[in-house]
Amino acid sequence: MRRYLWLILILWGAFALRMWHLDTESIWHDEGWSIRAIRGPFTTPDDNTPFLYYFTGHLLWRAGAGESPLAFRYISVLIGIVVVAMAYRLAQRWFGGRWTVLVGILTGISPLLWEYSQEVRAYTAVPLVALGMLAAAYMLLRAPLIPRRAWVFAGLVQLAGLYTHNLSVPLVVWLNLTLGIVWLIRRQWRQILIWAGVEIIVLIGYIPWVLTQSPSGTPLNTPPQLGLNLARDIWASYFYPVLAQLNYAQTNTELGLDTLLPVTVLGLLVTLLTLAWGIQRKQIMILWLLASHAVLVPLFSTLLMIAAHIDFHPRYYIAAVPGTILLLIGGIAALPRRVQYGVVVLILVFYIGLSGFSLYQIRTRSLYQHDDFRGIAQYYATLPADTVILVPFDVERALQDYYVDALNIQAQFINLPLYADEATVIQTLNMLVPRRVEFLTWYQLPADVRGMYPCLLTSASSDVTPPRFYFGLSTQQFYLERPLIPQTMSLQGAYREVTLLDAVTFAPSMAGTCVRTSWRLNQPTADDFSVSATVLNPFGGEITQTDSLITRDDNAGTSDWAVGDSGSAYQLLQLPDGAPLGVYPVRWNIYSPTQLSGLDVLDDAGNPAGKFIQTTVQLVGQQGTFTRNLVQSDSGQQIQTGIPFDVTLRLAPTSQAQTVVALVGDDWTQTQIIDNPNPAGQLAWVRFVVPPGNQGEAVLQVNGEDIAQYTVIDPPRLFDPPDFDLPVGEDFPGVAKLIGASVDDLTVTLVWQAHAPTDIAYTVFVQMLDEDGRVIAQSDAQPSRPTTSWVEGEYIVDVHTLHINVPDYDGETSLIAGFYNPSDFQRVQTSLGETFAQIR
Repeated sequence: MRRYLWLILILWGAFALRMWHLDTESIWHDEGWSIRAIRGPFTTPDDNTPFLYYFTGHLLWRAGAGESPLAFRYISVLIGIVVVAMAYRLAQRWFGGRWTVLVGILTGISPLLWEYSQEVRAYTAVPLVALGMLAAAYMLLRAPLIPRRAWVFAGLVQLAGLYTHNLSVPLVVWLNLTLGIVWLIRRQWRQILIWAGVEIIVLIGYIPWVLTQSPSGTPLNTPPQLGLNLARDIWASYFYPVLAQLNYAQTNTELGLDTLLPVTVLGLLVTLLTLAWGIQRKQIMILWLLASHAVLVPLFSTLLMIAAHIDFHPRYYIAAVPGTILLLIGGIAALPRRVQYGVVVLILVFYIGLSGFSLYQIRTRSLYQHDDFRGIAQYYATLPADTVILVPFDVERALQDYYVDALNIQAQFINLPLYADEATVIQTLNMLVPRRVEFLTWYQLPADVRGMYPCLLTSASSDVTPPRFYFGLSTQQFYLERPLIPQTMSLQGAYREVTLLDAVTFAPSMAGTCVRTSWRLNQPTADDFSVSATVLNPFGGEITQTDSLITRDDNAGTSDWAVGDSGSAYQLLQLPDGAPLGVYPVRWNIYSPTQLSGLDVLDDAGNPAGKFIQTTVQLVGQQGTFTRNLVQSDSGQQIQTGIPFDVTLRLAPTSQAQTVVALVGDDWTQTQIIDNPNPAGQLAWVRFVVPPGNQGEAVLQVNGEDIAQYTVIDPPRLFDPPDFDLPVGEDFPGVAKLIGASVDDLTVTLVWQAHAPTDIAYTVFVQMLDEDGRVIAQSDAQPSRPTTSWVEGEYIVDVHTLHINVPDYDGETSLIAGFYNPSDFQRVQTSLGETFAQIR
């Protein structure tokens, strides 16, 4: 009677723990699939999961349990209680009544078993299947004469498992291997033959389900890698069942303590107890079953994940938990009585403390809870019926199969295939014009890492609201006003690594302009290349920048491509508020984590010619709301003569057709005239170049109003020729004459004599060439002071460090230098019509 009282208390405690906040968390994506399957287990099965779990839930649902999250999760609670009861029963049979309470407690509070007893998912039934197979294996191995019911039970428990969850496959493999090894050692050929017949029947019964299956992994998944780190992660998963929680525990501490330390200590204790059990040689058959189960089931589960190309997750190792707990208790039971009490206390302190801490974390930190589909569904329930909710994957079960009815969502759902191509998306969006669209993003499913959807939606919209964020989700509203019509852009650039196939833009909207570039991979790479697009003001200053990965339609980055594969990058170019409508220069750069400065752009000869390519794009900005004239940004409080000084202005509303901006010095004034197409105020960019020879104070004025004050500095200049080693004497008319140079290994010092300040800030190039004209090493940089600040007759000492392009070259070289315009790479010609000066 006493043992039944303990069992009742343990089951009641396990039940209460599993009912704790059972209705609190939102139904989430995977549970939406399960609810759909519970409502129709044979007509609408869960994605790639067999029907037996859902059929039991269906019976409970048919009995009138209800439609609440608690009602649907209740079947998992009941199965979790049966797992505790069965572990209790096996412990009683194998180790005696004195150990059953401990097994019941450890199983009842196991974080991994508890977590999935609170979800509408079939994972919770897998430990029950595992215990059934342990019991079946024991029945088949404990006596030479095996009763018929044992064979039948073993076959039925396998079939039940295979029709409950695919994680039963590793259990079936373990069962066959464990039994086969023992029977081979014992030379029990009759048992092997009978077992072969049982397995043939099981296989025949399982084939109908196997034929309905399809691969579930994607190229973006990262299956686990076998090794000691994986073994550590699997063991830690038993106590940190939420992936985010496990990841946090691996890299962080709580209250100054390593959160994996107690897990490691428990793992060492289990290992030592298993070894002690083996040394005692007591109940060696049970030790074999439990030890092989604890080691091989996680191994086979991992191999299944690798074969299916599935990411690591703690839930995939739930099958081994009850067997591992039984192994732990068996090890304690095999110890001498004088040390058992101390070991039990130690185990309870670590296990209960760690489990309690884990459960507290899960219940108090939203990061470890389900994504908030309930919250986003409550917002969707407020939308009018003519609104479209655009889902960028095949179906969102939590919303479309549960909350659409539970909260009476009237808006229309439209689903596009996962990784839909651009043409499909454009066709769908164009059919919705004019319409209000909510775009759903679920961060666990990387449906659009390129940003294609927001890019296209924004270009088609007249009104875009800021995103609404819910835990794990977001939604953003767009009012589609115009159809999307791609227009080819003039953008050209050659690279060794990739080929630019084409560039397309869409009609600009006030919310932004979408630009798509397409690329083909020329050579294998371990890098994921990205595109950076920088919108420039009329003087080459940066206004805004956006970055996007180059991916295939399946969102795979270039590191996963084969040579010849192609993909795209989407840039949403957005101007700041108040920026006027116009055609803006846009600078493009291709880079990767290992080449942050960018890939080399090649000239016609295949030599590096910089890092950027450039084109122009028509853009529209949002209307400004400026109330007074002020400087938004400038080049600093000091102005150097001869060097461009750029100012970004916020101009207040005015009825005048033009605005006069002036920089006024002691005896000089420079003026810029700005048209005012936007009477509500606008951004404006102006550039001043104070002629050399001036200094003192200067005031910036807008329509005569002082808005900023600066100090003008005239830098010292060199008018006496400096020393150099190699005379050159090559003239670049309108810019400067290269008087001479000095060369020290890869450091080249050029000496220029300026002709006059230039309107363009030219870039200086220095190149080391081989005998065939190939660039072996080079430098491309602005001179020590911009050419716009040079004055007639002054000398400029310009130092360059060459960067090697061909490290293994051994042969004769030559050295050349010259100027080019950084905006179009056009070189400045010498007086002899050449595009460079020969240094040596």
